Amino acid sequence: MLVSRMILLLLIIIAAVATTVACSRVYTPPLQAQELKSATQKKRFEALDQWLHSLYDSNRFSGTVLIGNSDRILFSKSYGFEDPGYTRVITESSAFNLASVSKQFTAMAILILEHDGKLSVSDHLRDHVPEMEIYPDITIDHLLHHTSGIADYMRLAIKHNANRELFKTSDLITLFTNHQPSLKFSPGTKFQYSNTGYVLLAEIVARVSEQTFEAYTLDSVFMPAGMVDSQVFNRLSTTEPARRVLGFKRNSFNRAKTMPHDLNNFDGVAGDGGVYASARDLHRWHQVLLTGKLLPHSVYRRAITSGTLADGSETGYGYGCFLRSETVIDHAGGWAGFSSYIYRSLDTGKLIIILDNSSNALRVVPKGFRFTSIGLNLIKFVEDLPQVAE
Repeated sequence: MLVSRMILLLLIIIAAVATTVACSRVYTPPLQAQELKSATQKKRFEALDQWLHSLYDSNRFSGTVLIGNSDRILFSKSYGFEDPGYTRVITESSAFNLASVSKQFTAMAILILEHDGKLSVSDHLRDHVPEMEIYPDITIDHLLHHTSGIADYMRLAIKHNANRELFKTSDLITLFTNHQPSLKFSPGTKFQYSNTGYVLLAEIVARVSEQTFEAYTLDSVFMPAGMVDSQVFNRLSTTEPARRVLGFKRNSFNRAKTMPHDLNNFDGVAGDGGVYASARDLHRWHQVLLTGKLLPHSVYRRAITSGTLADGSETGYGYGCFLRSETVIDHAGGWAGFSSYIYRSLDTGKLIIILDNSSNALRVVPKGFRFTSIGLNLIKFVEDLPQVAE
């Protein structure tokens, strides 16, 4: 019996290692091959399509890739199915769970409320969520810039077995008020990426607007932006996106077999994630931000300006986005079956959208949470594209 268990454990370890290696290898496409340097844009996109097809055929990608600019979509292809049962083909209107790419929409909701005179980012958290008065020095700006020092709610919930059932924002607040974990540092003195902060921002939006976060973002963000496929969706929602994509994962022993890997007990909160959107809607979002349709450029400029710490150093993070240079911003996300990535060039208008529902580990921390191979190669590919489409 002991030998059998040891063999089973060894097989599980081997399968896990094999899966990790398969998912973390660098997939190098022929996109920067010498013959493509002088190729027409049509030939370049044909090569891109062939590469993405090869990734899908080898179970390393399932989803949508979109490349565009401020005027139009230049390339949009989908590979795979919306569900593990292979019944609905993914299209550019299929709505994926954006995971942490959702944070920019939470930030936009806060900025709209501020622009409407209903709050200020200099307000304290306790001004709008008085139950959190245990952290008197945290401001909305700290939450937006990940400089609050507040503890991670998922780790805290797991530690205290608070996620055995559906975990909601009210449970998060109760968890913090009951256990009162110390701040990791004084607000404004360090940068530490915080999902807790963005859940609390969503709660502020709900309380100030006197709507649910889901309803406010639909009325004030998605619909005005023309994002018809998009909404906040979790296990508390009563309606779901018309073309909702489901996450899945592959059997460790037989990669040809799939199983559901989707929402879980932490999906009773939103703000840190929870937005579902299609690739074409994210292109509309890009256009809206460039044109100033939702907010004046002078207001939105603050969202794409780095946070500054007490010692004067910059964090490299704005409101819901990483600042890769003076003109390039991006963000990636990953959650229960999904990986997402958005890259936006503010001066050239170039855009990359990658949405995946197959649990592929396509990101690495040393690369700043960008997709290891797909994202990094597409960035180079897009940067090499001519400004004017053929």
